[in-house]
Amino acid sequence: MYPCLSPIELRTRLPGQEFVKHEDSPQSWRDMSVAPRLFIAVVALCGTAVLAYSIFHDRSANPIKFACYLAIALVASRLKVNLPGITGTMSVNFLFVLLGCWN
Repeated sequence: MYPCLSPIELRTRLPGQEFVKHEDSPQSWRDMSVAPRLFIAVVALCGTAVLAYSIFHDRSANPIKFACYLAIALVASRLKVNLPGITGTMSVNFLFVLLGCWN
């Protein structure tokens, strides 16, 4: 059927879905179309604006708790979990982000 595809590539392809090799996808900023470049720029700009605002309007009710959450999130962001049944991974940091939002 697809003699040049590996078993992993065959498993990730859905029925009726065309196979697109990753080499054909844009690999650099210059190769992307305008829409994704604009989206990335807007997200980065919004993040920078929120960071600047939070630096100039510093008022934390519990700075020690914030520092602990920040340290845990930095360590956990480097950890990945392999999930059974899919080829991707999930960040362990997701759990700590949910805990931070809950508190």
